[in-house]
Amino acid sequence: MSLFTNIAFNAHARRPRRGVVLVVVLGMLVLMAWLTTEIIGRVQGEMQLRGLREEASELRPAAYQTLELTIAVLAEIKELDGGLYSKVQGWDRPLEYLGLATPESSPEAEAFQSLADSEKKLNVTLSEEMAELGLPSGIEIDVVIEDESGRIAINKAREERLKLLFEAMEFEMTEAEILAQSFLDWIDPDNDPRINGAEAEYYQQKEPPFRPANRPLESLRELRLVHGFENLFFDETGRPNEHYFAFEKAVTLHGEGGINLNAANELSLAVLEEEIDLPPDEIKDYLYGADMVAGTADDRVFRPDLEADNLPTTGEGEPLDLNQQLRFVRVKITTSAGNSRFLLSTLLDLETAHRGGVYPFAIVELVENNPLL
Repeated sequence: MSLFTNIAFNAHARRPRRGVVLVVVLGMLVLMAWLTTEIIGRVQGEMQLRGLREEASELRPAAYQTLELTIAVLAEIKELDGGLYSKVQGWDRPLEYLGLATPESSPEAEAFQSLADSEKKLNVTLSEEMAELGLPSGIEIDVVIEDESGRIAINKAREERLKLLFEAMEFEMTEAEILAQSFLDWIDPDNDPRINGAEAEYYQQKEPPFRPANRPLESLRELRLVHGFENLFFDETGRPNEHYFAFEKAVTLHGEGGINLNAANELSLAVLEEEIDLPPDEIKDYLYGADMVAGTADDRVFRPDLEADNLPTTGEGEPLDLNQQLRFVRVKITTSAGNSRFLLSTLLDLETAHRGGVYPFAIVELVENNPLL
């Protein structure tokens, strides 16, 4: 074999090896580029997560600090004004009341501006770690106080009131009877079904079988198991429908049965109209004041010390029960910073003192980060 032939053969034999090496080198470059991208991405992600954790670590104590301030505001207004009756008193905007937030430019804000502007000393002793009124900077805080005193306390409601409620929700009379009696059968301690109700025998035929609770309702979602409600308040997949959500706004699981006229919703007023011949328009006209507009500075409050001459009366001329105050309120506090968010939901009993003596009110329920509450 000639030298030329030998060189040509060796060159031809080496080409595939150089090609393999080239492919390997290119592959390594691509791999290194991918690894670099991944490392940078993970570092950035870790930095972002660390930032989120740092943000979140401040949100929880800020929410609890806000809760203590809210409790202090409720206690102060109750003491200064002789009771808690209506949001016109200013308790529904605790941070504005304390001067820690700028009041919104709305007619409702003007209604209690004099309260918010006046200097008062808090009558509640805050815990040592929450004693400072200054809230952390860079954190957005939203406080919503839901007054349940104007709703119908279903666990205490009699059959007639329940039927009137369901009829006000535009159910047929037969459907209203089924709902009212089935609900009462569900919560009463016995096993004797009402004519249109249901007890253990009915529920034992379900798949799987179960028994009625035989105790007061603890959650409205429990109604998906109750005869009548299962079809009228929930769809075929068990999801709540529009009837459920309307019912949810009209009732409360707490309270002894009285209705605070200052906070009565449309369904509560419709029930009272049938029960005691109380025209809802007369209630609204009194509360809205001379300008007949809700949320303005001339709004009025039903309270026990009012003169009877100017007050609405029942159809039989009887004076209204004006002794109903706020008792159960749900305080929803949302703190947020950047992409982090913390939700604190608390149910307060304003007529019962805290067992530990720290707060003037009892904390009935306290839940973190549950959007359903």
